[in-house]
Amino acid sequence: MEPRPSGSRFAVLGVVTIGLFASLFLRLWFLQVSEAPAFEAEAATLRNETIYTQAPRGRILDAQGRVLVGNRESLVVTLDRGEFRDLPGSERDDLLLELSRELVEGGLPVKVVDLEARIADPRYDQLKPVPLAEDIELELWLKLAEGGVPAIEVERRFVRTYPYGPRLAHVLGYVGAVNQAELDSRVDDPKRYEPGDEIGKTGVEALFEADLRGQPEEAVLELDATRIPVRTVSHTPAMPGNDVKLTIDIDLQAYVEDELALALIEARLQEIEEPDDPPFVAPAGAAVVLDPRTGAVLAIASFPTYDPTEFLFGISQARFEELRDEDNHAPLINRAIQSVYAPGSTFKPVTAYASVMNGARPADFWYTDDGSHALRECNDESGKCRFYNAQRAVLGPVDLAMSLTRSSDDYYYSLSEALYLDYESDTVLQEAARAWGVGEQTGLALPGEVSGFISDPEFKSDRSRANPDVFPYKYWLVGDSVNLGIGQGDMGLTPIQIASIYGAFGRGGQRVATSLASEIIGPDGETVREFEVRDLTEVFYPEAVADPILRGLRGVTINELGTAYEAFSGFPLNSFAVAGKTGTAQVNGKADTALFAAWAPATEPRFAVAVVLEEAGFGSRSAAPLVRRILEPLAGVIELPAARRTSDPEPEPDPAEEDAGEGDATADDGGSGQDESAPSSTSPPASSTTAPPAATTTAPTTTTAVPTTTTTATTTTAVPPSTATTEGGGGG
Repeated sequence: MEPRPSGSRFAVLGVVTIGLFASLFLRLWFLQVSEAPAFEAEAATLRNETIYTQAPRGRILDAQGRVLVGNRESLVVTLDRGEFRDLPGSERDDLLLELSRELVEGGLPVKVVDLEARIADPRYDQLKPVPLAEDIELELWLKLAEGGVPAIEVERRFVRTYPYGPRLAHVLGYVGAVNQAELDSRVDDPKRYEPGDEIGKTGVEALFEADLRGQPEEAVLELDATRIPVRTVSHTPAMPGNDVKLTIDIDLQAYVEDELALALIEARLQEIEEPDDPPFVAPAGAAVVLDPRTGAVLAIASFPTYDPTEFLFGISQARFEELRDEDNHAPLINRAIQSVYAPGSTFKPVTAYASVMNGARPADFWYTDDGSHALRECNDESGKCRFYNAQRAVLGPVDLAMSLTRSSDDYYYSLSEALYLDYESDTVLQEAARAWGVGEQTGLALPGEVSGFISDPEFKSDRSRANPDVFPYKYWLVGDSVNLGIGQGDMGLTPIQIASIYGAFGRGGQRVATSLASEIIGPDGETVREFEVRDLTEVFYPEAVADPILRGLRGVTINELGTAYEAFSGFPLNSFAVAGKTGTAQVNGKADTALFAAWAPATEPRFAVAVVLEEAGFGSRSAAPLVRRILEPLAGVIELPAARRTSDPEPEPDPAEEDAGEGDATADDGGSGQDESAPSSTSPPASSTTAPPAATTTAPTTTTAVPTTTTTATTTTAVPPSTATTEGGGGG
C-alpha cells in the first residue's frame, strides 16, 4: 500500500501553477496593454502599394500592314533612389563620377550634372528606378553587372522604332514624358498614367493614344516603414496596346515626299525675270493625295520635316526651339493641315459655281477679256480702280469653261464684283465657298488641323475692332470681293482643304470627311473596330453647272491653251483624264506661292491631289509638273518605287543614269510650261451671248484604277474707301 501525498506537496504544486498563470497573464498584459501602442505603430508602417509599369505601345501600320512605328528593347541604366540615398555622400559623388566616365567611354556623352538632374527630376516615380542613360552597348551592360555598382542596374525597356526613318513624321507624331497637366486630366484613366510614363504628344501617337497605350503591368507590394518592399502581394502582367492601321501607303508616301523635295529644288533654280523681282527661295511646301470616294488620305507630305527619333529619350529645349523656329522654316509644322495659303486661281471653280447658281452670268456667255477690269463707279484717275491679269495678258473672248482653262482673272474680277454689288446679300461668294468646305476642318481629327477662313464684312469689322493697329480698315469694299473672286485677299485654305474641295467637285458635290485610319487591331491580330466613310453635306451641283466647270478644268491639261498643257504633255490623258487648276498666289515682298489641284480620272475620280510650293513662282511652272509626277504611278505610267527602310542597304548607282546627265529623267515632265495667262493667236469669235467656243480637243475617259503652331502665307489686301488695289490678280 502506497503512502498518500502530504498536504505540503499539494501546496507547492498550487504555488507553481499560480506562478505560471501569473507570468502568462503578466505577459499578455504587457503585450496587449503596455506595448500595444508600439505594435500598432509598427503595424501601421506595413502597407500595400500598387506599382504600375508601362506596357509596350501598339504599332502603327500602313495600308498594306507594314510597320511604320514599332517597338524595340533598349538597355537602360537605372538608379534606385532609396539605395542611392543610403550611401555616404562621398560614395554617391564617386559613383556618379565613375558612371559618367563609363558612359562617355561607351559613346554616350553624359555628364555628372546630367545624372544629377535625372535623379532630381520629379517626373519619375520615387518607387521606380530612374533612367540615367538609354541605349547603352552590351559591353557596358556586362561591365556594370560585373562591377556590382551599388544602386545601379541595367534594365530592358521598350522604345519606339521608325523602320522608314523620318518618313511621314508629321502624321505619325512622337511620344514624350507625360507632364503634370496630362496626368491631371487622366486621373481616372483605366490604363493608369504614372510620372515618367510616355504619352503621344502629336500626330497619330496623340490622336490614337487611348488605343496605342497598353494596359500597364500591376504589382501590389507590401512596404515597410522605410518604404522598402517586403513582398509581392499580387501581380498582373502587362497587355500591349492595339495597333492602328492607316490608309496611307508608305510606297506612295515616300514617293510623294521625294517629289515634293525635288520640286522645291527645281523651283529654286528658276531665274528671275526682272532685277527687282524677289528670288525663288522655295523653302517649304506640302502635297496631299486623297481618295475622294472615301476621304482616305493616301499620302500627305510636308517639307521641311524632322526626325521623330530625336524625341525618343527626351529632347533639349534648345533643339526643340530650333524645330519650331520660323527662321528654320519651322520643321515641326505640318503644312498640309496647319498652314493656310491664299489658294489663288485654284479657287476659281468656287467663284464660277457661285456665279452660275446665282444667275450672275450664264456659263455659255462669251466675255471679252481685255487684260484688266475697271471697277464700277470708281474714280479711275486715282489709278486704283483697275485690276489686271497676270503679266497683263489679254486673252480675248472666254466663256466659263475657257475662263478656267486659260485662267482669266478679268473674267472673275467682273463676276465677283457682280456677286457683291448686284445681290441683297453681301456674302453670296462666301456662302458658296462655305458650302464646299471653306472655313471648316476636313474631319481628319489629327491634332493641329486648322479650319482656314474666308473673310466677309462682319469678319473684317470684328478683326479690325479687336486689333486696329494690324487691321486698320474695318469697312468691306468692293475691292475685297474682287480679290476673293480669284483666290487672293483675305482668305486662307490648307492644302488638305483644297484637295478635299476638288474631290467634292469631282464627285458631283458629295463631300466626305477625310480620314487617316482604316481599323484598330488588337494584340491577338483581331480587328477591334473599323472606320467607315463619314459623309458630310452634299452640295447642290446640277449638271448644267458641273459640265462647263469640268470641261474647263479638263482643258487646263488637255487644251493647247490650258495653263498646265505643257506640264502634262505626254501624259496619257486619253486613258487617265485629269481635271485640274493651276494657282499662283501673290505674297507681299516674296515670290509667288505656286499651287495645283486636280482630280483623276476626270469623270470617275479615285484620286484628288493638291500641292502648294511656297515662294516658287507660277503654278504652271512649279506645281503642275509636281502633280503630273505624282499621278504618273497612279495612272500606271511608271512603277511605284518601293520605300526604303533604314535597315535596307544603299542602292547601287546605275551607270546608265549617271551617263544620262542631270535633268534627263524629268525632260518629259513639262518643266517651265507656258505663261499662266499667255495671249493666244487664236480666239473664239467676239460675241456678246452665245458664240461657239474655240476648238477644244477632248479626250475620252476610261476608269482606271509639338506643339501646334500655324504659319500663314496668305496676303491681306486692305482697300481704302472707293478704291481698289492695282496689279491685282493671281493668274493661273
